[in-house]
Amino acid sequence: MAPALLAAANGLLKSLNENSGAISAVAAAVSVIIAALYTLYTTRLWRVSIQQARNAEIQAVAAQRQLQLLERQMAEAERVFEATHRPLLKVHAETDRLDLESGTKVSVLRIRAKNYGASSATVMSSECEPRPREWGAVWDQRFLPAVIPPGETEWMGSVMLPLVPDVNLAREGIESLEKIMRWCHVYLRYRGLNEKEYATSDQISLMRDVKNRSGWTIESVTPTGPEFFEVHRST
Repeated sequence: MAPALLAAANGLLKSLNENSGAISAVAAAVSVIIAALYTLYTTRLWRVSIQQARNAEIQAVAAQRQLQLLERQMAEAERVFEATHRPLLKVHAETDRLDLESGTKVSVLRIRAKNYGASSATVMSSECEPRPREWGAVWDQRFLPAVIPPGETEWMGSVMLPLVPDVNLAREGIESLEKIMRWCHVYLRYRGLNEKEYATSDQISLMRDVKNRSGWTIESVTPTGPEFFEVHRST
């Protein structure tokens, strides 16, 4: 048994020695095939990795766009809510005659604020600037802050009007119009329920009363700030 195995082993070694070149060629070919397969597999992995990175980038861009869209939607919803739930003050003015203790009658411009909004307004400050400033007008302001509920009107202050000059337009010409006209700029600053600040700015134009030449009449109350036109565009 042992001699037979030894003979077989010797035969195999002899065969390997005789065919060593062919075996080396086969081994080299197998190595090349394995290297090619490994390269192909590595290339596929690289391509898959690139595609996954591209997909991740696309998903990140899409997520960012969705976030931006959500932020815009939230900002628009907040703006709409703010526009429908905010307070909104509008200036109202009227003239009045006062009898002083000395017997002198003076004209007074009374300024009020009405809340046309949907929530209460807390007035923090109210200013009145007469024009021309040579008026020497006295601004009798109410104590602030003051809360104005929706639909309510509150007195903000009064301005002592000057004596109306006796002007003859027919004789003195158009230049004399400035002598019988006055302007008053009113500025209100207030807050809503969310503590956000708002402002209302109006110009009150006054002219000598045709019927009562010693008094003043209000020609117009004109908004001078963009906020009023934004909200009251249709009124």
